[in-house]
Amino acid sequence: MRHIFLASLFGTFFVLAFSWNGRSAPAPSEDADARIKLEALKKKLPELFDEYIHNNSSGVWTSNYRAELKALKRVGMAEAKLTIMLFTDQPTKPGQKPYYELLVIYMKYFEGSWITSGFHGSWGDGHKSDDRGAQLLMNAIDDLDLK
Repeated sequence: MRHIFLASLFGTFFVLAFSWNGRSAPAPSEDADARIKLEALKKKLPELFDEYIHNNSSGVWTSNYRAELKALKRVGMAEAKLTIMLFTDQPTKPGQKPYYELLVIYMKYFEGSWITSGFHGSWGDGHKSDDRGAQLLMNAIDDLDLK
């Protein structure tokens, strides 16, 4: 009798342990779709940078930056990191050399689209205008992926 109880207990454990259907990673076809969509997004970014950063169409950036895509890499099955280098040709003070800032935008793949989820800028707290510019750029990236 004791063996029957242990066998049924082990069988129940075995069934539960190996039939759990937790979703830890996208399915292979979803993974391939994420790669394809990220590559398509990467090709559209330079034009978006020109409009939202270089031309400063929003009028919120503190400097007239030129933007260069440094990297757009997946850092997980459904996560990516976009690194943008922002250059300025105009020194803010006499004798100062042109400088650059880094903008890192974090992205997630959700329901078939790459969406932005946060950012980090190398500028300090004194550049709230650049924070707003980054947020507007993130919104434009989200809209771009939908087109």
